Amino acid sequence: MAKEPEERAAEYLAEMAALIRTCENQLQETRDFYAAHGIDPEAIKKQVANLPADQRRQLEEAIKRDAEEVEEEVRRAKAIGASVKADRLDVTEREAFQAYADAVVEHFGKVNQVYNNAGIAYVGDVEVMPFKDIERVMDVDFWGVVNGTKVFLPHLIASGDGHVINVSSLFGIFSVPGQSAYNSAKFAVRGFTEALRQEMIANGHPVKVTAVHPGGIKTATMRN
Repeated sequence: MAKEPEERAAEYLAEMAALIRTCENQLQETRDFYAAHGIDPEAIKKQVANLPADQRRQLEEAIKRDAEEVEEEVRRAKAIGASVKADRLDVTEREAFQAYADAVVEHFGKVNQVYNNAGIAYVGDVEVMPFKDIERVMDVDFWGVVNGTKVFLPHLIASGDGHVINVSSLFGIFSVPGQSAYNSAKFAVRGFTEALRQEMIANGHPVKVTAVHPGGIKTATMRN
C-alpha cells in the first residue's frame, strides 16, 4: 500500500535531521581536534610558508604519495585490460581544462561520462575569513565544476549517450557554521547541476545530469 504524501515527507525530514546531526557531530569533532592540538588554520598557512627545509620535504613527500597512489590505480586498471589516461590538472585553469578535454577525446575517440569532484575546504567564520580564502574555495569547488562541465559538454552531447556527474555535498543541502565558503560553493554546484539537467531535457540532448551529495568521506581534504 502506497504511503501518503504526509508520511513520506515526515520520513524524509527525519532522515535529513539524522544527516544534519551526523554532520554537526563531524564538524564538532574537527573543532575539538583542532582545539585539543592547538591548531589554528590561519597559523598553519603561515607556518607552511616558513617551514624548514626538512619539513617542507616531508610535505612534498606526502604530495608524492598521492601521486604514487594514482599511479598504482592506473597500474591496476591496465592490468585488467582497461585503456587509461592519467594526468594532473588544475581545474581552475580554464584554457588548460579545454586543452585537456580535447586531448581526452583524441585519446579515447569519444567521452560518455565526466565526473567533476575536485574540492578543497576552509574552516573559518565569515567575520574573520579573508576574501582570498573564500575566492579560492569557490574557484576550485564551484568554478572547477563549471569548467569541467562546459569543456566536456559538447563531447557528451556528441557521444549520443552522455552523463555528467557533479559532486556537491551534504553541505550543499544544508549549512553549518564555519563552512560558509564550502557551503556556498556546494550550494552553487547543486543549483548549477539541477539547471543543467533541466536544460538537457528541454533541449532534447542525450545527456544525463546528476548531482551527488556525499557525507563524510575519507579523502585527503582535511590532511591537505
